[in-house]
Amino acid sequence: MADIDLALRLLQNKVRRQILERLVREPHYPMQLADLIGVSQQAIKKHLKELENGNFVAKLKVPSEKGGPPRTIYTVQEAISIRIDLGPDLFNCNKRKLPSVGQ
Repeated sequence: MADIDLALRLLQNKVRRQILERLVREPHYPMQLADLIGVSQQAIKKHLKELENGNFVAKLKVPSEKGGPPRTIYTVQEAISIRIDLGPDLFNCNKRKLPSVGQ
């Protein structure tokens, strides 16, 4: 998983947060995400590449229902928690991996 600075940089973008919000529920194709979020498919693909490079998402090839070439679908890679504590004489910022569902 990406270090905390990379994780915070990736999560500062609203579109990337909207993408992750949908992918935690179920895998999606880029076109589905573009329609749901209301941005271009090109922009979605750019954000998915950033999230993939940060190990937030993974892409999978699935057979086409119409017999064409395989389609690319995206899913969340792993479960993490990011916590920031801030106050007088207090600053703590950490990221930890959470156990997978069913473990």
